[in-house]
Amino acid sequence: MVLDQTHKEKALQFLNSKWGHRACVMCATTKWTLGPIVTVTNLQTNGDYNEVNPFLSVFCDNCGNTLFVDTAIAGILP
Repeated sequence: MVLDQTHKEKALQFLNSKWGHRACVMCATTKWTLGPIVTVTNLQTNGDYNEVNPFLSVFCDNCGNTLFVDTAIAGILP
């Protein structure tokens, strides 16, 4: 899911309040880009799928290191 302007503003507000201008742990640059929202499906030991969790992807423009932020905790999606 690509972020619309409202979700993008919520994401940036959350990241700025919690993260600030932290450097990438891989390459030490501080240039990050908001990526799309991706989902993770939990696979149970019996082979059933349990739930789908949406995460905001944030990636380093220099090396591609990618981080994922829970959208519910960040207040981006319910």
